[in-house]
Parts: sequence; structure tokens; C-alpha cells
Amino acid sequence: MANTDSVERAYYPADEVRQAAAGKYLRDNIRYYLGWEELEGLITFYRYATELGLASYDGHLRFYDAEHHRAG
Repeated sequence: MANTDSVERAYYPADEVRQAAAGKYLRDNIRYYLGWEELEGLITFYRYATELGLASYDGHLRFYDAEHHRAG
């Protein structure tokens, strides 16, 4: 959320109208967190993918925390 302006300019460097539309989309249409409903949907996705042999899911979600794993 803090960098939507730079994302807008990077994707549409010469088009202010599209920049504004992209910024509105990034701010208003994307959730940047996972609540209970999103987690339930993710679990359902993994269960179905596992049933189809496309993934392996042991019933536990694991998340990579980039804040604690930065190189440097």
C-alpha cells in the first residue's frame, strides 16, 4: 500500500489516466491481509488440489515471512 504510486508509474509511465485507475485498483480492490474467510478459501483450494494430485497438503498452512528472512 505504501508504494502504489511507484507501481502506477512503473506500469504506465506515460499515461496519467491509467496510473490513476491502477492506483485506485491497488488501493480499493486488493486485500493485503488474510482474514478468516481468505484462509478458509486457501485451505479449500489446497484440499481440492491435493485430491486432484496437483499439490500435497498436510492440513497446515505455512507462511514465509520476508521481514525475517532478508539477505544482507
